[in-house]
Amino acid sequence: MNESDLDLQHWVTINELAARYKQFTLPQLKHLVWKRKEHPGLEKCYRIVGKKGYINTKLFAMWMSGELVGEWTSDK
Repeated sequence: MNESDLDLQHWVTINELAARYKQFTLPQLKHLVWKRKEHPGLEKCYRIVGKKGYINTKLFAMWMSGELVGEWTSDK
Protein backbone atom coordinates (compact mmCIF):
# COMPACT_ATOMS: atom_id res chain seq x y z
CA MET A 1 0.00 0.00 0.00
CA ASN A 2 1.05 3.52 -0.62
CA GLU A 3 -0.13 6.97 0.37
CA SER A 4 -2.63 7.21 -2.53
CA ASP A 5 -4.39 4.05 -1.34
CA LEU A 6 -4.82 5.37 2.20
CA ASP A 7 -5.87 9.00 1.64
CA LEU A 8 -9.68 8.99 1.72
CA GLN A 9 -9.89 12.33 -0.08
CA HIS A 10 -8.82 10.57 -3.28
CA TRP A 11 -11.73 8.09 -3.15
CA VAL A 12 -14.83 9.52 -4.88
CA THR A 13 -17.99 8.07 -6.38
CA ILE A 14 -18.29 7.67 -10.14
CA ASN A 15 -20.86 10.49 -10.18
CA GLU A 16 -18.43 12.82 -8.40
CA LEU A 17 -15.63 11.90 -10.82
CA ALA A 18 -17.84 12.63 -13.84
CA ALA A 19 -18.91 15.95 -12.30
CA ARG A 20 -15.32 17.02 -11.53
CA TYR A 21 -13.80 15.98 -14.85
CA LYS A 22 -16.09 16.90 -17.72
CA GLN A 23 -13.96 15.02 -20.26
CA PHE A 24 -15.47 11.79 -18.87
CA THR A 25 -19.16 11.08 -19.21
CA LEU A 26 -21.00 9.04 -16.60
CA PRO A 27 -21.74 6.25 -19.13
CA GLN A 28 -18.03 6.07 -20.06
CA LEU A 29 -17.00 5.68 -16.44
CA LYS A 30 -19.73 3.13 -15.70
CA HIS A 31 -18.63 1.09 -18.70
CA LEU A 32 -15.02 1.12 -17.49
CA VAL A 33 -16.09 0.03 -14.01
CA TRP A 34 -18.31 -2.76 -15.32
CA LYS A 35 -15.45 -4.04 -17.50
CA ARG A 36 -12.65 -3.36 -14.98
CA LYS A 37 -11.52 -7.00 -14.98
CA GLU A 38 -10.77 -6.67 -18.70
CA HIS A 39 -8.46 -3.68 -18.14
CA PRO A 40 -5.29 -4.63 -16.21
CA GLY A 41 -4.70 -2.37 -13.22
CA LEU A 42 -8.14 -0.78 -13.21
CA GLU A 43 -9.40 -3.05 -10.42
CA LYS A 44 -6.85 -1.43 -8.11
CA CYS A 45 -8.58 1.94 -8.60
CA TYR A 46 -12.11 0.81 -7.72
CA ARG A 47 -13.65 -0.47 -4.47
CA ILE A 48 -17.21 -1.21 -3.40
CA VAL A 49 -18.17 -0.18 0.14
CA GLY A 50 -21.69 -1.24 1.05
CA LYS A 51 -23.78 -0.41 -1.98
CA LYS A 52 -21.55 2.38 -3.29
CA GLY A 53 -18.56 2.16 -5.56
CA TYR A 54 -15.57 4.45 -5.15
CA ILE A 55 -12.73 5.22 -7.52
CA ASN A 56 -9.35 6.55 -6.43
CA THR A 57 -8.55 9.62 -8.52
CA LYS A 58 -4.77 9.32 -8.11
CA LEU A 59 -4.69 5.63 -9.02
CA PHE A 60 -7.11 6.24 -11.90
CA ALA A 61 -4.76 8.90 -13.28
CA MET A 62 -1.86 6.45 -12.96
CA TRP A 63 -3.90 3.82 -14.80
CA MET A 64 -4.76 6.33 -17.55
CA SER A 65 -1.06 7.09 -18.01
CA GLY A 66 -0.20 3.38 -18.20
CA GLU A 67 1.61 3.13 -14.87
CA LEU A 68 -0.75 0.53 -13.33
CA VAL A 69 -0.99 -1.88 -16.26
CA GLY A 70 0.06 -5.33 -15.12
CA GLU A 71 1.50 -4.00 -11.88
CA TRP A 72 -1.13 -5.57 -9.61
CA THR A 73 -3.34 -8.59 -9.82
CA SER A 74 -6.90 -8.77 -8.56
CA ASP A 75 -7.35 -8.67 -4.78
CA LYS A 76 -10.06 -11.31 -5.01
